[in-house]
Amino acid sequence: LIGTLGSAFLVYQVIVETDKMNIAVEKVGDLKEKIKELNKTSPIPDKKNLKRIEEDTVVIKQKAKQLLHIFGHPYFKAITAMASELGLTVVEMREKWKTVYTQEQEKGMAREFIFTKFSGEFDNKKWVKAIALFTEEVKKRSQEPLNAANIDGCVMEALGLPRKMEPIPCKNFLLDVVMNLNKFMRDTGDPDRVFMFGMGKEGDDVESLTFKKFNGDSLPRPDEIPYIFKQLELIQDVLYRIKASKIDRLDDISRETMKGTLTGNYLIFNYTVKVTGSLKSIRAFINNLLIGFKDNRVYIVRRMELSTDDEAEKILQSSATVKNRRSTSRRSTRRGRRGDIPDANEEKSKEPEKVEINVPVIGTSNSVTAEIMFDYVIYVGDEIGV
Repeated sequence: LIGTLGSAFLVYQVIVETDKMNIAVEKVGDLKEKIKELNKTSPIPDKKNLKRIEEDTVVIKQKAKQLLHIFGHPYFKAITAMASELGLTVVEMREKWKTVYTQEQEKGMAREFIFTKFSGEFDNKKWVKAIALFTEEVKKRSQEPLNAANIDGCVMEALGLPRKMEPIPCKNFLLDVVMNLNKFMRDTGDPDRVFMFGMGKEGDDVESLTFKKFNGDSLPRPDEIPYIFKQLELIQDVLYRIKASKIDRLDDISRETMKGTLTGNYLIFNYTVKVTGSLKSIRAFINNLLIGFKDNRVYIVRRMELSTDDEAEKILQSSATVKNRRSTSRRSTRRGRRGDIPDANEEKSKEPEKVEINVPVIGTSNSVTAEIMFDYVIYVGDEIGV
């Protein structure tokens, strides 16, 4: 009996294990079919290609990180030239600076002295040449009164530390830049071409380019100063693009807030610019904003409205012409009905009324005014202290 029971149990085990084996065989068959299908795809997911994919992923992450420097980093080209002269990449130089700054700041050292310590870690001749390359690149698109202190501040900002200055020097610096921008824009290089700030005959300097409140006794607040520098860099770039587009007049420029809006790792400034020029120059200006990424600046045009200087005047003239012609026709008809002596207009009144309504309203002038609302985007996720 025991032997019989043992045999039955073994038979049961064989059946169970056979079922498991059949299921496993079916799964293997399914897997083989899937592998065949995958092998038909490109790239084939073998070890060689998987390794390549992993390597590509690393490269893509690096490239994506580099792209972040496009967003509002006006000194990126300058710091790239400087880092190259020192035998570093921008990323390596920024990391080196961040390490030195963090260590020395914890000891209470001022940023100016930290920067001096940082520069001392490089060969002096190479450092001097690197600073010269940086300065040369900055001068291409800046009206700042550059000196040793200002250049150090620019380099530190390019390395991720926002600009800083005491209120009184900052105000003087700001007014000097605004004055330089005024001269730069008025110098058209063509005696027959005049650039105007504002709607007045001589121009009104367009409310000092959004910094009018500092023309009087007001001083920048310490918490405003880093944003003033960012705003100033933005305005300089916009004016360069206006001039390059051959715009005739800057009617107005305004922003929503001094500090902008922080969204995640991005700081966004909202601006509205009103300019007047030929339609060709307006188009050129819009295009110049959109290709700002080539200079590490990103503009997003939100809205644009176009109008002509004489649009309202033409509408009024058209309306007055229609009204006068209809009034004359009605008066002539009434005089004829009263039996009065008809005049020359009476015969005309019998003819179908002809009203001159096809007066062109838009497009009568080559001068166009455009009101453009745009966002300026700055990546601040890699700034020290943010």
